[in-house]
Formats: sequence, structure tokens, C-alpha cells
Amino acid sequence: MEYLVISHFGLLFAAIMMGMVITRINSLELSDRLDYSSDGQIGTSATIGCNWVKTDSENGLNLGVVTPSNKTFLSYFPAEQSLRNGINFHSRLVLTNTSTSLTMTIMNISCSDIDIYICRMRYFSDSGLSLMEKNSTGRLVDIKIPPQVPVMTPPPLLVVSEGLNITYKCLANLGRPNKGQIVWNAYVNGQKIELPLKPIVKETSDDNNCTVSVESTVTVQANRTKQNITLACFSTNQDFQQTAPPLCTSPGTDLCAQSQPLNIQYAASKLIVNRSPQSDVEEGSTMTLTCQAEGNPQPNYTWLQVGNENRSLNGFQEGLTNKLILSNLNITDDTGVYNCTATNNVGGVNYSITDQVSVNVFLKTTTTTTTTTTRKTTLTSSSSPAGSSATGPQNAGGGDDNTNTIIIAVVVPVACIIIIIIIVVIVCVKKRKQTKSIIE
Repeated sequence: MEYLVISHFGLLFAAIMMGMVITRINSLELSDRLDYSSDGQIGTSATIGCNWVKTDSENGLNLGVVTPSNKTFLSYFPAEQSLRNGINFHSRLVLTNTSTSLTMTIMNISCSDIDIYICRMRYFSDSGLSLMEKNSTGRLVDIKIPPQVPVMTPPPLLVVSEGLNITYKCLANLGRPNKGQIVWNAYVNGQKIELPLKPIVKETSDDNNCTVSVESTVTVQANRTKQNITLACFSTNQDFQQTAPPLCTSPGTDLCAQSQPLNIQYAASKLIVNRSPQSDVEEGSTMTLTCQAEGNPQPNYTWLQVGNENRSLNGFQEGLTNKLILSNLNITDDTGVYNCTATNNVGGVNYSITDQVSVNVFLKTTTTTTTTTTRKTTLTSSSSPAGSSATGPQNAGGGDDNTNTIIIAVVVPVACIIIIIIIVVIVCVKKRKQTKSIIE
């Protein structure tokens, strides 16, 4: 048995054609098949099978493996001899031949093995004068290449001013062309948020056009509502990881890269000044003034009494609120308007905002009580030495003033009513007597 082996692994699409010559053939059936191990991933194996049907009298078989451009890859003679099982070619090809089939297994498949594989038989016509050829449909041998972990280029600064545009880039090899993409997710304090992103994508093929590297760029505008925002990019591939996980927990497993949180700084704004209590207060009481503004870094606060600017007013911070307590209020010193100013520095520029509140102190009122005193005098007559008289004890204010007042208020009207009744009775009696005299 004679073999001729010519290597042709350098082609991007090394289409392998298996040919054989059968003399004086009357009928021929030819088919092909393709089988993968491990779903065709790079580094595994692919097996191409050719099956044919012929009569026993048809012999003189010649087998050849050629490329589409008819470059010989493998050829052997004579056809009636079978290949020995397990013959290896360049440690990557295994040929197995029987009288009705031939299989070729490509070990450790790589990008150079991608192409359409065709089974071809050559034979002479029935007259023996014409060389005939029959091809199978052909099978495309492709490979699956998993995407790689992306590499992120984060923004140069993690402390930025509100309103700036922040750019993020991710670069990753996504495997075979048109199979993968880079997906972006945004998070605030570890929670995924919906953020419309418009990636700018740039693809670059490798030297043999087997895989593509993709650079994806997104731009986010810094906003105080997205404080501590982070971005993560994920490599996806429809043959492997079809969708991006919700979180970038394990970069190696999730095929992702994530940025550090952004510290977004913004000027002091939205200042609110209040007082407690809200109403006016009397002298000697206490009032608390509060002042709070938005801002990052957190603003500093100063208090000022309008018209008394030299007065020292020291507020204190309680959480995000600054408080000023005015105690033992005085109508002269404390009545007036108080200004609160919040100040911070963003990007080397000082910002401030001021608001005010009024304090009104009134005098404490004094209540005057009037008391009415009723004196009661009692006179008592008794025997005494000549030229002298005795007066009984006098009670001045010894009784209940209210009781005396009530007695007087009741007795006087009653007495008046009694007098009126007596007068009416007397008048009636006189009239009756006069009437009787006239009748007589």
C-alpha cells in the first residue's frame, strides 16, 4: 500500500475532499456525516464520515483528499486494499477505512480546520473511457470559542464634579465572529439600576479572522442622584454564556469587570432654615434654629444676626442638620432676623447659599388681683357707770366678702318686690272701699 501525505493546515478554511476511483461503475450512492466531541469546542475533535454503496464487481478504488482548489491533502492506492485502523497523520488525523465507509477524525480542532468537508468519488464511466466524479453534499466544520474575561479601563478620577461626562471602556475577545457582545450594567450602592446606555462598539479581527476582539465604550453623566454609581461590563456569547448575570460577583466565572464607586461632588443648594417653636416667644424662654442644605462635601454652616453682626453665634452639627439654641431670650438682644449660610468647595471653587428666619420676643405679662372688703358693725346697749356708754364688738372684715355680696344682691330686690306688693294691695283695698260707698 502506498501513501502520499501533503500537509495543508495553513489555510483558514481547509476544505478536505475525500475521493476514490471505481472502475466500470454501474451505480453509486454517496453520503456524508459530521460528529463533534464536546459540542465542537476548540481543542476537541471532529469526525467526518463518508459512506458509499457499490457492487462487489466494482473495484479499482482510488482515494484522495484534496482542497477545493484541488490541492492534494491525502491519497492512497490501490482502492481494494483497506486502510489499517488508527493510522495517525501529524498526530492530528485518524483515518479508518472499510469497504463501504471512511471516517476521518481531526484531533484538537483549531481555527485552521474550519471549512466545508466534501466526500468525493472518482470513477470511470461504464464504457471506461470517461472519468466521472460524484460529490457529497458537504459538511461545515466550525468550532466554538468561549469569550474571555473583559478588561475595563476605568475613569482616571473617582472623585468628580456633578455634570461631568465619565467614560468607561471594556475590551474582550468574544470568540467567533457574530457570536458575542459586551453587556453593561449599572449599580448604586450595590443595587442594580436602570440606566440608558448607548455603547460605542469597535470590533477587531485577529490575524486569521477566527475570533474578534470588541471594545465597548459608554459615557455616563455624573449626577447626585447616582451617588456611588459603579458600572460592570460582561462578555456574552450565544454558544456559551448567552445573557449577563445580574451582578458581577466573580469576574472569572461571570466573565465581567466592575469599576470602583464614583464620589460625585456638587455645590451647596436647597437650604432650609426653621425655628422651634414656630410661634413668637416670651422673654426668658428658649428657641432652637435649624439649618440644612444639600451638598457634597457636606457644607459648613455659619449663623449671623442681622444688625448685630459682631455677635458670636455658635451652632452645632447633629447629623445633616446644624442647630443654634437661643436660651433665656431677651426682647432687646434676641428679637430680629438670623441668617444661616451653608458653604462647601467643589473642584477648587467655593459655593455658598444663605437663607434667614425671624425671631420675635415679647414681654412677659403681669396679672393684678382686686379684693373688696365688707365691714360689719354690731352695737350693743348695756348699763354703765354715769357718763359712760358701752359699745359692742365691731367686726371688720371678719365675714366672707363673697357671702355678704350675695346676701345684699338677693335681699335688696326681694325687699323692693315686697314693697311693691304692699303698695298694690293698699291701692286695691282703697278702690274697693270707694266702690262700696258709691253703691250704698
